[in-house]
This record gives sequence, structure tokens and C-alpha cells, in this order.
Amino acid sequence: MVRRVSMDDARIQFPELSRVVSATGEALEIEQDGEPIVVVVTPEQWAALQRAEQRASTMVDELRARNAHHDPDDILAAVSAEVEDERQAMHEGRRFPL
Repeated sequence: MVRRVSMDDARIQFPELSRVVSATGEALEIEQDGEPIVVVVTPEQWAALQRAEQRASTMVDELRARNAHHDPDDILAAVSAEVEDERQAMHEGRRFPL
């Protein structure tokens, strides 16, 4: 769950809001003019996000290396066909969206 507050409210209440984030693990989204501009999370959540980003980057690098000898147009065609198959399966009710 994400708690949302305006920039003005965050400015006034930041010490208390940061304690709530720390105690509950509930993210805090700070908005300006109704648009999110920053999210406050716990150090543990931040570390988990950084680890996930690193894993994703590593996976992309590994995929690039494994497929370096393939024609990019062939890869795009194969991926596009798989995506279309999944969309069709979801449309037909054979798969459920995440």
C-alpha cells in the first residue's frame, strides 16, 4: 500500500511521516500539483529495489551475450510472435494476466 501526501503536507509532517514509513514499511508518495514527484521507502526496500535492478541488468547482459550471434531482426520477430501468442491466450482465457 502507498500513502500519498502533498508536498506542502510532507514539508510540515515529514518527521512523523518518515517514522510511519520506518515502522510500517508503507511507502510514502509525495505529490506536487497532483503528480507524484518522489517516493520515500525504508532502507530495506531501497536495497531490495537496487538488488532487483542489478539482477535485471545482469539478465539483460547475459541475454545479449547469448544472442550476440543472432540477427536482431530475427530476435524481434521471435519475441513479437511469443508476445502475440500470449496476448491471444489471455484474450481467449487460456492465461491470466499478472
